[in-house]
Amino acid sequence: MGVAVIVILALAFVPTKPTPETYEEIFKEAIVPNDIKNDLQELTKSVHTAGTPANYDTAVYVRNKFIEAGIVDTSFEEYNVLLSYPTPQRSVKVVAPAEAVYDCILQEAPDPYNDNRPGADTYLAYSGSGNVTGPVVYANYGRFADFEYLKSLGVVINGTIVVMRYGKIFRGTKALNAETYGAIGVVIYSDPADDGFCRGEVYPNGPWRPETGVQRGTIFNGNGDPLTPGLPSTPSTVRLTDEQVFDPKFTYGTPLPSIPAMPLSWGDAQHLLDGLAGPAAPADWQGCLPFSYNTGPGPLTVNMHIQMTGTNERRDIQNVIAKIPGTVEPDRVVLLGNHRDSWTFGGGDPSSGTTTLLAVAAGLGAAMRAGWRPRRSIWLCSWDAEEYSLVGSVEFVEQHFKLLTRNAVVYINVDIAVENADYLSVLGIPSLSAFARDVTKTIAAPPASGVFCEG
Repeated sequence: MGVAVIVILALAFVPTKPTPETYEEIFKEAIVPNDIKNDLQELTKSVHTAGTPANYDTAVYVRNKFIEAGIVDTSFEEYNVLLSYPTPQRSVKVVAPAEAVYDCILQEAPDPYNDNRPGADTYLAYSGSGNVTGPVVYANYGRFADFEYLKSLGVVINGTIVVMRYGKIFRGTKALNAETYGAIGVVIYSDPADDGFCRGEVYPNGPWRPETGVQRGTIFNGNGDPLTPGLPSTPSTVRLTDEQVFDPKFTYGTPLPSIPAMPLSWGDAQHLLDGLAGPAAPADWQGCLPFSYNTGPGPLTVNMHIQMTGTNERRDIQNVIAKIPGTVEPDRVVLLGNHRDSWTFGGGDPSSGTTTLLAVAAGLGAAMRAGWRPRRSIWLCSWDAEEYSLVGSVEFVEQHFKLLTRNAVVYINVDIAVENADYLSVLGIPSLSAFARDVTKTIAAPPASGVFCEG
């Protein structure tokens, strides 16, 4: 009898196994706003373009935070890829007529909210190098239909420098279209009609692009490392030659642009557009600058002298992968990811997403310390060189293609986690819509906020 009583008393004091709801609360409580703030400050303290020492430092930081959260199976997956950087030789000048001569600044104003630190160089990754001079033609958004319209007017594109505004299509497609029609140089600028003062208050007083604001980016029309299409950029992989990577007739891969290309602010671009000859552009080609947008060509003549680092600028990039093994279906994998590299400081894109990824790691780690284990394996992925055309993530998929096609359940991407909006936007396949809505019901939201799910 005495033994039975002792056993009953012992059993009475065995802690109750946490319920799924308890684990969820533990997860939420582990996400501390001040930790997110500190992570964001650390990740945005310097310009961290892919392939640079500053971006390697962010990889180390993310890896250490994953391990600190309790995800010990965390490692780098490195690839050696072709990246693109500018040299100091970058100029765009109006050289004629004499009364219109202007040397573009090619530099953003210091950021008053960031200790007045200057941003990174303005350039378009994978631009061709060259020193070219020619008359200016305005081609609206640079779509195929825009170039066909110019052609119908009798405007000759061959031998010209084409100015296009951002919007509607990918910047790489704009550059490719211009090159296909015979342009010798490309300028892409941000018109205030699309993202500037015509839309509202500009930065730093509002969210829209200011006079010196420049949108950087890649003009490579493929995905992944240009030198290893379809294959991971590991040491043993045979790379394309310089001749092949620029040859549009080479069918295995996407050719790199061969003509110089440059992004401009509207403050610079107005000097290339004001005073163009030729027919007045149609109403839907007109922007918000205070003059009539004409098609050209001329009488303005522009010189572009752009020297990139060349075709052999191969550098190492680091994906950071943290793995939590599943207990019931360990071979089934749920992936959550975001890229880490940025053209400049990367406050919204991508560091708001990276800090979210780190917060998720902290929550999962707290739940694991309380005894929780996932049914399926979870991989947290911090991608590198996304800005250059999804390079890090594509190389990862190419290396693990068989495993992912066989075992991956879902991939959730958190790129820009926080934007200037009062609602949650979720983009994905329609079958996840109801699930996303159900999850949001468990999370407190600010007043007047909403949920927007799109398949």
